[in-house]
Amino acid sequence: MMKRLVALSLALILIISCAAASAAGWYRLTDKKRIFNLPGYDSKAIDSYRADWALYINKSVDSTWASVTFSNGVAGYIEKKYLSRDKSFTAWVSKDTGLKHGPGSGFQNEGSLSKGAKVTVITSGSAYSFVSSDAGYGYVANSVLSRKKVSGSGATSGGKSVNYTAWVVTRGDPIGLRGEPSGSDSAVFETYYNGTAVTVLAELGEFSYVRMANGHEGYMRSKYLSRNKPAQISAQAAAASIPTGDAPVAPADVQQSSGFPFSATAVKDSEGNSPRLYRGEGLGWSSDVIAVGATVTVLDAGNDPYWWKVQVNGVSGYMPGKFFIR
Repeated sequence: MMKRLVALSLALILIISCAAASAAGWYRLTDKKRIFNLPGYDSKAIDSYRADWALYINKSVDSTWASVTFSNGVAGYIEKKYLSRDKSFTAWVSKDTGLKHGPGSGFQNEGSLSKGAKVTVITSGSAYSFVSSDAGYGYVANSVLSRKKVSGSGATSGGKSVNYTAWVVTRGDPIGLRGEPSGSDSAVFETYYNGTAVTVLAELGEFSYVRMANGHEGYMRSKYLSRNKPAQISAQAAAASIPTGDAPVAPADVQQSSGFPFSATAVKDSEGNSPRLYRGEGLGWSSDVIAVGATVTVLDAGNDPYWWKVQVNGVSGYMPGKFFIR
């Protein structure tokens, strides 16, 4: 993940250096819109993006359309009237938080920022801002950004950087993988059972920043992580176990090279939200509610580790992994 973040940062720098039009620069999407492969609504839609996504205008095509590249590297064409340019400014993080891949709590973390970390706000959206920081580029919730300097928590911008294998230790209930280092206002997007192996990437006191076998990253409470492997491992953990060491690999059923298709069962997520089948790989696409208990045929891994290509009741689409279990 960190290597991908560095690559993204380099790609963004290259885009900034090479763009050569008066309209070029960073902009913010003001509404949920689709991006097209050619300048016109009669062309093919590539993807759909929610408001607050940051994008870079490569060049202005005409008075209506522009060639753009989003912060996740996807390029295409979009109407300029849905773009807004913001003036950059310096801000400080008011509490430990995640550096998100996209403008929303459901997106995976690209890194972490500790209280007091200084960032440059490139675009300031209605709920999330696209920032540059010591931990790289990413999105931060506006609620944790302050224009006044904030005293640090004593940790670096990414906490204490480490790299070791640990195991989830719990007496029964699964432990949540969270989008933010907070137990009260942070969404749990996955849960893991006793004996699940994780790679700890940063220590931030009460929470640790970890990577799971499926490549997902987030925060877990440090007290539920141990460097000593439990004597007994739950069946759920054994099914998703990873080898020890600094470079974990995904189990066979989440590797694109093998294990597909496989059957799973639709479930509600940890917050009680009903499972949904999306038309495309992204929360901006239209979706339908799927009955809890429905059979989900998982066809392949999506381009983003958060998404899976699936089929439900003969209908193909995409589904976040939190909505099904094997």
